[in-house]
Amino acid sequence: MLRWFGKTYGESINVFDTEIPYSVRAKEATAEGKSIYKHDPNGKVAAACRELTKEVISYEKQREEYKDCIR
Repeated sequence: MLRWFGKTYGESINVFDTEIPYSVRAKEATAEGKSIYKHDPNGKVAAACRELTKEVISYEKQREEYKDCIR
């Protein structure tokens, strides 16, 4: 699904590389109203969320750098 989405819309919108994996631990955190960082800080979902955060920050820095060229 992600590959299809990227191929279909990748030219129009930014599709990040980081995938948040399915995890029972993430469902547990949601059910308990906890952050995944509190519930399972060393788990694969927390790690993926950290990577996605880095990716978004990098993307936003690039957008800011080139904002005058984008218009």
